[in-house]
Amino acid sequence: MKRGQMAIWIILAIVLVGTMILFFTVERKVNTTQPEILSPELQVRQCTKEAVNSVLAQTLPHGGFVEPRNTKLYKGINISYLCDNIGFYKPCINQHPLLIKEMNAEIKEKITPELQTCFSIIDGDYASRNAELETGPLSFDVRLAPGRVYVDINRSMTITQRGSSRTFSSYQVEIPSPAYDLGSIASEIASQEAKYCYFEYVGYMLLYPSFRISKTALPDSTKIYTITDKKSGDAMNIAIRSCAIPQGI
Repeated sequence: MKRGQMAIWIILAIVLVGTMILFFTVERKVNTTQPEILSPELQVRQCTKEAVNSVLAQTLPHGGFVEPRNTKLYKGINISYLCDNIGFYKPCINQHPLLIKEMNAEIKEKITPELQTCFSIIDGDYASRNAELETGPLSFDVRLAPGRVYVDINRSMTITQRGSSRTFSSYQVEIPSPAYDLGSIASEIASQEAKYCYFEYVGYMLLYPSFRISKTALPDSTKIYTITDKKSGDAMNIAIRSCAIPQGI
């Protein structure tokens, strides 16, 4: 009987010692495992999206530009003339025949400092975790497309921490926005006004019910068109002065 009890105690002791050895071995492996280097992609996407949306909120009400040159003041907003003729009776001249291309360039110029700041913050975040960084120059392109704005970013970053390294080099950020569609409609309005001194916006809305277009005629023969994407509520204003008739006639 005593021998049986002793055997049981010996077995329990062996199991206990084995459990303790296994516990400390696993704990040591967990503690010595190299930490995962997280991708900065989420931060890049977030700050790019915020920068682009901020610029669009400034440009669309003014006709696609942050600081338009040839403008008409309407309800406290300087709105760019997309088609203008300072004389009378004759059709207007399209001032921005490559409007979408200009909008691409405008967005790119205005978000450049924001992206530079974004990557500086990301670099500082990794440096605060005692990571070694090797970075390259920042370059990127902006492309307006139907229902989207694409920002293609190239900027190499090699992160080394505790002997483990990862390299990130490019990011494609896709931002939902009707900016391309609004700009395309604005270009069509300017083109029709330049040809016919008129744009049939009511008929256009029947063909494209996703958009609402309103027109306000001012005393100096300027027409203010407001193009609104119904889904997002985003709107673009443009000014047109075509085939103007002198006041009093």
